[in-house]
Amino acid sequence: MDFLSTVMWWVFFIIAALFYFISSFGHHTRGTKSPQIEAFGSFGMVVFIILTFVFLGWKGCIGIILALLTWAVISERIMWNIWRKLSPYTHNLDYSHFVKRSRFAKSPSKLPTTWEELLEQGNNTDEMLLKISNQPKTIEVLRRYGKTPADIRDIFCNLCGCGCSEYVTQSVIESQKLLSEYLQMKTDGVSDLEIAYELSQSLGGP
Repeated sequence: MDFLSTVMWWVFFIIAALFYFISSFGHHTRGTKSPQIEAFGSFGMVVFIILTFVFLGWKGCIGIILALLTWAVISERIMWNIWRKLSPYTHNLDYSHFVKRSRFAKSPSKLPTTWEELLEQGNNTDEMLLKISNQPKTIEVLRRYGKTPADIRDIFCNLCGCGCSEYVTQSVIESQKLLSEYLQMKTDGVSDLEIAYELSQSLGGP
């Protein structure tokens, strides 16, 4: 752990941490330059990890990687709070949804290109909807509005048809709070497109 007493290690760590934050900012935003910002931040971070290895050896390199992993957890919380401040309408974007939003952004579903992929995607969707519709708390919310577990599929298809992303659609049917909001707006006579817009905006997603 001698590297912790060297000024160079701390300088490299601070700069690498700043680059990670830039990368995280690019990842979570939806601007036209966001991919380039994310790539720039990632590249800069890797460069300083390599420099740490070159000048301070493998112990310093492992140390900076472990420190960056810790910083990643902290910076995600900071980024979430910044996002909430900059987007005051994202009242449903709690930290768990922020993490889910990031996960969907990293690994978006690919459009099926073969009949086998289409069948597999359909089966995966059926399994997901069945699992969600059998949750006791979900059934409780549905019954409160005169609905049955079978209506989960209709809600899912309706949100997809209105242009909601996979992240938003899945978040709504998985969360009792969001599902209740959806059904209440339907009861109040709000149009499907308005519901989709309100829920998408509240979750910080397309």
